[in-house]
Amino acid sequence: MNARAHDASSSRTIDDAAAIVRARTGLIFTDARQSTLAHGVAKTMEAVGCTSADVFLARLENESAVFDTLIAEITVGETYFFREPEQWDFIRSVVVADLRERRARTGRLRAWSAGTASGEEAYSLAIVLHEAGLLSDHCIVGTDISEAALGRARRARYTRWSMRAVGANLVNQYFRTVDQRLELQRVIRSGVDFRKLNLADVWYPPFIGGPRSNDLILCRNVLIYLDRATATRVALQLFDMLSEGGWLFFGASDPALSENPLCDVIVTPGGLAYRRRADAAHVPNPSDVQGNVVVDTGVVNKQFGMPRIDVPDLRDVPDSPAASIAHKPETRPSAALKDSDAWAGVVRSLANSGQLDEAGFACTRALESHPASAELMYLHALLLHQASHHDEAVAAARRALYLDRRLVVAHLLLGGALLASGSRAGAKRAFTQAERLLQNLGPDETVVASGGATVSELRALARLHVEQLGRR
Repeated sequence: MNARAHDASSSRTIDDAAAIVRARTGLIFTDARQSTLAHGVAKTMEAVGCTSADVFLARLENESAVFDTLIAEITVGETYFFREPEQWDFIRSVVVADLRERRARTGRLRAWSAGTASGEEAYSLAIVLHEAGLLSDHCIVGTDISEAALGRARRARYTRWSMRAVGANLVNQYFRTVDQRLELQRVIRSGVDFRKLNLADVWYPPFIGGPRSNDLILCRNVLIYLDRATATRVALQLFDMLSEGGWLFFGASDPALSENPLCDVIVTPGGLAYRRRADAAHVPNPSDVQGNVVVDTGVVNKQFGMPRIDVPDLRDVPDSPAASIAHKPETRPSAALKDSDAWAGVVRSLANSGQLDEAGFACTRALESHPASAELMYLHALLLHQASHHDEAVAAARRALYLDRRLVVAHLLLGGALLASGSRAGAKRAFTQAERLLQNLGPDETVVASGGATVSELRALARLHVEQLGRR
């Protein structure tokens, strides 16, 4: 056995890799899945050119590309079109009628396939909604932790093995043969937007829609792979994302959930379905439910050393929007708050107190009223970055800079997010631009939107990053 194979197969390497994966995702590996993990570690070490276990584990902790490569190796999902057909029969016969009535009443329809793997589940739902006349562009979000799986989903080309639960008529109606694969029709593909998401995150980004916004959620055969604490927290967050009367389906192999006062439990031929009650209150904060779920209260850009933003705690000010979010989370921030600076203060206050989900919801609502606010867009990017949604943070930081090219903190944030995404060259350009902008300001001036940081402090920070990334 060569050194690489020995390092990859050692029990310490496997155990340490499992611990890193579990800490970030909640994924657990039973005895039956140990071989999957061992094989994945070996393949990943080979793919990234690691021959040392210590080097590999360090890179696994610190490089998102290495972590994503391992995730792609160990989360190859077994899925196919219209898996668990009895559930699909129930969705067609009962749920679709409710969705039709709901869209007629509200004018919109949102559905989410959580843990969609290579897309078969999300596209199965798109076909059902298309046949019911309910499919519109991007009305379904399909999410998965594996970027490789999402790439396959976006290509929408499948083998006949993925069609083993459907008849030839459906295949002929919705697919065409391309390079010996079956390619899904564009009309169905256009109904689904695929995004990367770690279900174990304590805050879900705005593309999911926020609390009470999803009419149907499918999260089937996902919880079975999570540890108990993470599975419970994920279930609570999914319940919270349901609109009034919305439907949630887990898989037949997923663990049974304890009674939840938010939902009625409906026994179907394909297992249990959950439906949110119209009078159900907001779900408790998931971080309050499990004692071992910890939110870092030093939220503001600790990844690259930005100072903590200190603002007055507005949650204890009577009738303030922050107080309504913190103490009565079922209510939305007041629409009467028209000043974008005041909104920014609310978002910062909530973030500094560790309430990342409330801060995210407040920021999303604020941007609905103030879409041209560069500071709010920057805070949106900051929250995404803190939640490790680095690609989304990069996009949001760039939108902030489109609104205000001189917003130094957005350049710094863009550099940090690009660095976390593995783009050293892009990060260096962002930090260099921040340093250039700061050179034109007095050293004791306070930098806009920095929470009190001075020009000299942030100039030193930018210079440090540029030097570490290497001047050319």
